[in-house]
Amino acid sequence: MLCEFSKAQIGSYGFGDARSIGMGNTFNITAINVYSLGKNPALLNTSDTNERTMKFILPGISSDVQTNSIPLDEVEYFFGGPESRNLTESEKNRLYSYFAEGNGTYNYFASVNPIVIVYKPTKNFGTLGFSMTDFISGGFEIPSTLAKLVLNGNEPGRTYNFDDLSLQSWWLRSYNLSYSKELLKNDEGLIKKLNAGISFKYISGFAYTGIKKVSSTFHTSEKNVLSGNYYVEAYSSFSDDLAVQYDYDTVSHVYDLNYFSTPAGSGVGIDIGFSAELDSGISIGLAFTDIGAVNWSTNVAKHISEKQIYLDDLFKKEQLDSVTDIGRTESRPVGDYMTMLPSCFRIGVSVELSDYIPGIPGKMLTAFDYNQGFNSMPANYTIPRFSLGLEWMPFSKGISILSGLSNDETFSLNWSFGLGYSSSFFEVYLSTYDIISTLSPNNTKPHASFALNLAWKVIGN
Repeated sequence: MLCEFSKAQIGSYGFGDARSIGMGNTFNITAINVYSLGKNPALLNTSDTNERTMKFILPGISSDVQTNSIPLDEVEYFFGGPESRNLTESEKNRLYSYFAEGNGTYNYFASVNPIVIVYKPTKNFGTLGFSMTDFISGGFEIPSTLAKLVLNGNEPGRTYNFDDLSLQSWWLRSYNLSYSKELLKNDEGLIKKLNAGISFKYISGFAYTGIKKVSSTFHTSEKNVLSGNYYVEAYSSFSDDLAVQYDYDTVSHVYDLNYFSTPAGSGVGIDIGFSAELDSGISIGLAFTDIGAVNWSTNVAKHISEKQIYLDDLFKKEQLDSVTDIGRTESRPVGDYMTMLPSCFRIGVSVELSDYIPGIPGKMLTAFDYNQGFNSMPANYTIPRFSLGLEWMPFSKGISILSGLSNDETFSLNWSFGLGYSSSFFEVYLSTYDIISTLSPNNTKPHASFALNLAWKVIGN
C-alpha cells in the first residue's frame, strides 16, 4: 500500500506529479501506476512480481501561475511610481515589447486530488484505478494592438484589430475509473511487453466563463474620422451555490460553496493508452486523453457586447456615446452550452542511459515527450509541447536528481529541476517547472510553480 501527495493531469499543458514536473513535465512513458491516471492508463499495470497490490493517494495540491508578458521589476518601473510621467520613445517600445504579438498571455492552473486508488487483485487480471480530481484553470490574452493603441494613441491612417482577445476559465471535477492489462509478454521478441489501458470519466462542472467570438476592428482616416465595429460574444455558467447574480436575475441566490456543491454542468470523457517495452531497452507510450465534452445547464448566460462606431464630430453627443458606451454588455439566459474537454494526443519514449553508457554512476533514465492538444480549452493548446526529461540516481540509497526542458504555451523554454529520495518506507519528490524564474523572479517573465510528492510505502511495491 502506498499513501502519497500527487497530482493528476489534464490538457497538453496541465501539470502532473512532482517527479514528472522535475523532469520537464515529462510523463507519457515514465509516470507509472498511481501517477499514470489522467496521463496514460496503460501505465497502470506495471508490476509482474506481486500477485496483489493496492496503492492510495491522499489529498494533494498542484498550482502554476505563468505569463510571458511584463516581469515584476518592470511593473514597478512603469507603474510603481506615486506620480504619472511621460515615457520616452525607447521606454514605450520596451513596454510594448511585453505585449507584442505572441506576448500578453496569462495562464493559471491548479489541481486537487482528494483520493486515488489503484488495485491489482491478481497477477493476470490487470490493474484497476479510481481517482477524483478537481481542476481549476484558465487564462486570457491581451491583444498587441490594444497595447499599441494605449501607448501611442489613436494614430491617423491606422487600423486596429482586437480579434486576438481571449478569456477562458473553469472549475471541473473528474471521476476517473481506469483499467489496464498486459496484452503481450515475450522476452525473445522485438516487443518484450505490451500493455493497454482505458479510462472512463464522469465530469462535474462548477463554473465556466469564456469568450466564444470576437470581431472588433477600428480605423482612423487621415481626416481623423473614427469608424469601426465591436462585437464580443461570451458565455458563463455557475453552480447555484456560488450565488452569482446576473443583471436579469429577479431572485437572489444564497452563497453556500462547499466541496459537495451542486454542479452547473456535467459530461463524460475517455482516455485510451498503450505502452510497449522493446528488446532494445527502449520503452514507448502512446495515449489519447480527455475525449469528450461538458454540457453546462445551470445558470447559463449569453453575454453580447456590440457597437457600431462612427465619430467625425466631437460635439455630437450621439457619436460620443457610441464610443463611451463601448464594452457595455447585455446578458440573457440560455438553456445550455457545450464545451469540449481538453483533448490531447501524447507519445513518449524513454531509455535507461546507464544500460548503454557503462561509465555513468548509478542509474540514469531519460525520456522525450510530445503532447499535441486538439483545441484551445483551459490548460490545452494546439501549440505542441515538447519535453526532455532526466532522472539520475547516482547512489544506491535512492537519491534522485531530476531535470528537464520543455516549452510552455507562451513559446518560452523552461528548465525544470527537482530532487527525490526513496526508501523502503517512503519516497519524497520536490520540484519546480521553471528553476530560472524561481531563483530570479524579477529578471525573467514570471512563472511560479511548485510541486511536492510525499509517499508512504505500507504494502507492496
